[in-house]
Amino acid sequence: MPRYGFTGTPDDTKIFILHLLSACPGPVTRDELQELAMIDDNADYFVFSDALADLTERGLVTRDAEGGLSASERAREHAEVTAADLPVSLRRQAALELEPVRKRIRRDAAIRAELEPSGDGYTARLAWSDRGAPFIELQIAAGSEEQGFRLVQGWRRHAETVYASVLAQLLDDKTDRAALSAFISPTE
Repeated sequence: MPRYGFTGTPDDTKIFILHLLSACPGPVTRDELQELAMIDDNADYFVFSDALADLTERGLVTRDAEGGLSASERAREHAEVTAADLPVSLRRQAALELEPVRKRIRRDAAIRAELEPSGDGYTARLAWSDRGAPFIELQIAAGSEEQGFRLVQGWRRHAETVYASVLAQLLDDKTDRAALSAFISPTE
């Protein structure tokens, strides 16, 4: 069956990639972007890869130190102008598919974990905040760099669970678990 409007051509795929990246509040992984760009079989792997390489080469897509992909300011302007070239149904589907990615980006932005040398060992500085207001800030001494690295990684994976556990212990386990879990849901 022929497709009308968005056809998955390299140019359409580039427009869609810029639209997706512009709709994100922070960097996305290549895998996340690929999955999003290929929703509803709009592009195949090779078309996506070539389109992304071209956009990156032209400076429209940037890569941060951790490999996260973002749209440049010029790309955001381009995406705004070309958004109407994408079918409404595709934009709606993309918005739904983007929500878990947006949620992950907001969570990652709220979690801070740094490792610093201190005295005879290291200090893991861990925090979870929302819009600048801290929920919790911890400084934990680590005897080795490897132990400190494990603390940092563990915090990044389990900040909400650690926070809930600390609250439960400090409140003598009398806190209503449902109310506590509602309070510590990932940053919206």
